[in-house]
Amino acid sequence: MLGIRRGFVGNEVLVISWFLVSFYVGLVDSIPVLSSYTRQTLSTFDFTVENQPQNLAGVDICISRAKSVLESRWESPIPVNVLLQFTNENILGFGLFTSSYKVNDVMYPVAAAEAISGQNLNDVSSPDVVVTLGIQNNWHADPNSPPNTQASVDLLTVILHEVVHGLFMSGWIDIVDDEAIFDSGRDLFEPLAFDYFLGSKSKECLITGVYGLNPDYSVPNREAALAYTDPGDVVFMYLSQDGTKIQTQPLYSSANYERYESLYHSPLHRSGQNTPAQLMVPEIPARFYAHDLDPSLLEIQNAILRGPAAIPNRACPPRTFDADAPLPPQNVEESEPMIGSVTQQTFIIIVSSILGVVLAISIVGIVIWMRSEHHKLRAERRFIRKQQAEERKRLKLIAWQLRKESADQRNRGRKRFSRRKHIDREALSRPSPGPNGTYYGAASATNSQQNSLTRENSASRNASLGRSGRASKQNSIPRGNSPKPGSSPRAASAPTKQASLPRVHRAQTKPVRTRTRSRPTPSNRSRLQSGRLPKSS
Repeated sequence: MLGIRRGFVGNEVLVISWFLVSFYVGLVDSIPVLSSYTRQTLSTFDFTVENQPQNLAGVDICISRAKSVLESRWESPIPVNVLLQFTNENILGFGLFTSSYKVNDVMYPVAAAEAISGQNLNDVSSPDVVVTLGIQNNWHADPNSPPNTQASVDLLTVILHEVVHGLFMSGWIDIVDDEAIFDSGRDLFEPLAFDYFLGSKSKECLITGVYGLNPDYSVPNREAALAYTDPGDVVFMYLSQDGTKIQTQPLYSSANYERYESLYHSPLHRSGQNTPAQLMVPEIPARFYAHDLDPSLLEIQNAILRGPAAIPNRACPPRTFDADAPLPPQNVEESEPMIGSVTQQTFIIIVSSILGVVLAISIVGIVIWMRSEHHKLRAERRFIRKQQAEERKRLKLIAWQLRKESADQRNRGRKRFSRRKHIDREALSRPSPGPNGTYYGAASATNSQQNSLTRENSASRNASLGRSGRASKQNSIPRGNSPKPGSSPRAASAPTKQASLPRVHRAQTKPVRTRTRSRPTPSNRSRLQSGRLPKSS
């Protein structure tokens, strides 16, 4: 933050400061731990302007010039978003980062953390740096010429100055009641990256060491205040690029810090003819301007962007600056209770490890058992399905055999029926047996002979009957009948015995009765084949 003269900056800047600090604290809880990253390219800067005054010409030109200067100096693969806002408050300028992140356990402003890690850590559309400028100032907005009056303030110089504060040149060290304290305003006592590089030029060590091996930065430290309030002795201490030696850059320090003054500035001195202007001076003298980053500031920037590896391992021990200063409180570790020959914590770790291994083995065993049971169940199901398929095949085969047997039985029945019909036709063609047990017909030679003899006997009998006359035949009375009373004597004189006639014609016309519906037995079948029929019932 800049001030032209003592008391120029109003109380409103404190309100803005706490607002930005609160915004920072709200984001600090979820800070990821990132690894270092090798920077390869220059970054780009995107400016967004709010409440730009209509009567102030040249703001866009100054922003464009600041953008080109910063893009030629800041090494980062991630773009930097800058919010430039104008306010009616009585301030000159104020700049701060919007969030911070840890890189190897060291807290950095968001733009520096992104440059070191090579990752975009916050929202791509959110601002990384917020710069607030007062509209009521007499701004000189021509980047091609220096301020022409005593009251003019170079706008480009202030923009660059506040953006650098938001990029890397910020911290939380305050001097309160002649005692130094890391104070963020919300009880978040943790140094920023710049605070770890603050050292003593005369003692050649880092001032943060006076807080002890177990520092409690929430406790005010008198010895640290003595170191920070020694004019000209506070320096930015860092390791060289090869890490072989310690290098320093001067910083602003004062025996009595005024309001809004801090040691995150370059020392106050006027630039000579061959000395470039210091961009980060705590106050702007009349007609002062600095339109680029000076070499000392570039060295500080490069050390910050190298990450925690650039911090020297040389801390000032307690009582370095004051032999009578009380030693900082040390956190004394109490001895842990022992269980056997090991500590309680070690015992818990061992038991937990054993239980973890047993649990893992149990889980693996359960998984293997479940898989084996699953495979067994699948095998049983496959076996059951196979048996069911075989049973279906067997039932189909049995059904097919039954259908075949039924068809065969029907065919055999048809054949038997056809054979019976054939036998019946043959039986009908044979004659019936005569009164003497002989057969008449043409079935055999014997029957033929018998039939011929029978015909001859019939002919001779007919001839004898013809000679007796038809009358006698007509008047004859049937055999076995006696004349009725009152009949004529002619009728009584008729012969009493009728000549027996052959029954050939009658036997030939008599139908043969057979059992067509009964199944022929083997004995009947043999009789039929021999030409002898059983007696009909």
